[in-house]
Amino acid sequence: MNAKLSFMLDVRRLRVLHAVSAYGSVTAAAAALGYSAPAVSQQLAALEREVGMRLTERAGRGVSLTPAALILVAHTDALLARLEAAEADLAALRDQIAGRVALAAFPSAAASLVPAAWAALAGSAPQVRLDLTEMEPEESLPAVLRGETDVAIAHEYDLLPRPLDPLFERRELLRDPVLVAADAGVTLVPGLAARWLPPGVRLVPPAEPVTRRVFTVSRRGGDRKPAVRVVLDALADAAARPGGEPLAA
Repeated sequence: MNAKLSFMLDVRRLRVLHAVSAYGSVTAAAAALGYSAPAVSQQLAALEREVGMRLTERAGRGVSLTPAALILVAHTDALLARLEAAEADLAALRDQIAGRVALAAFPSAAASLVPAAWAALAGSAPQVRLDLTEMEPEESLPAVLRGETDVAIAHEYDLLPRPLDPLFERRELLRDPVLVAADAGVTLVPGLAARWLPPGVRLVPPAEPVTRRVFTVSRRGGDRKPAVRVVLDALADAAARPGGEPLAA
């Protein structure tokens, strides 16, 4: 058999290699993907057997990628984008926007932004099924990377930016000011969560402003899928309503 046709690359293993490249270590990649470190190492070893070349080398306590691995990572980036585009183009052939969109959102966004977006979708795209799961960004972003979730509503604080995988597309939703809540004690509360505080709690801005930025994340090219696009648009519309400070895209 021709050597060029003697093996087929496993896309799941390519995703693992891409994550090791993006996060810099097997341990960090495993955490991002929701796998164990030994499972990531096993996937890398299987990929090495497929290509017949070493892909990683020990570098201190971590690993570095070989030239062959860097070539695969570059092609994997383009491959994953093309797979997303192919799925989107097939979905666009349907006359009516329909499909299931898995959405993950942190609790205060799930209680404030999602209901308004859901109600809008019921009128504009009734065949779109929205499956909501409450997740903090530490869980939802890896779920998007693994393909288990289509869209995640995440947040970051101005003083603590959240680095994102290069395969992600980010759309800004709003700035959420953090307030000081004073009653029996004192604590900091983001604006989206402040509306559910008990009556009588006094809210004042801190002396030094603190802001939480709220945004959506999907895989790059994912918004070419009509169902994903209308969900992203509905969330942006919900964030632009009174009660939040919208951000330009």
